[in-house]
Amino acid sequence: MASMTEIDFLLLIQSLRTDTLDALMFNLSASGDGGFIWLVLAALLVIIRQTRKAGLAILLALLVHFVAINVWLKPLFDRLRPCEILTIDNPLLQCLQDGSFPSGHTSAAFAAATVIFCANKRAGILALAFATLMGFSRLYLFVHYPSDVLVGALLGSLFGFVAYWLVEQKTKLP
Repeated sequence: MASMTEIDFLLLIQSLRTDTLDALMFNLSASGDGGFIWLVLAALLVIIRQTRKAGLAILLALLVHFVAINVWLKPLFDRLRPCEILTIDNPLLQCLQDGSFPSGHTSAAFAAATVIFCANKRAGILALAFATLMGFSRLYLFVHYPSDVLVGALLGSLFGFVAYWLVEQKTKLP
């Protein structure tokens, strides 16, 4: 029995499409464009004294994410996106022109969610669930391979843990 390739897996996901899922996945993915949702959340957390360190840790994690993913890894690997290799019927998103590997949306989501989890387990579980859905939306939209999303999640989690630890260890906030 032949193993399932990443494209086969993406095509399987495409077979699940419905109008409701299309709208949900498109909007979920769009919420992560440019890391906007995470930057707004971090800014709100910084304003509140009790959550200031978590907000600063998210900002630090997003900064590391941006440099590592967008400045270094995507140009280094310059992997073609699935939508550049195979055309699907009725794509929900225009194929992007930057590299596919690793997923920036997923990395940013997991970076922020991991910080939230470190600061508050209950809220963190919800944030990690949202980050997982963000990663899935990138597969559903046919703009990333499963390995892009998996590596994005792992790197984002690493950035979140390190940022949280650094802020907790190195900052003395009122």
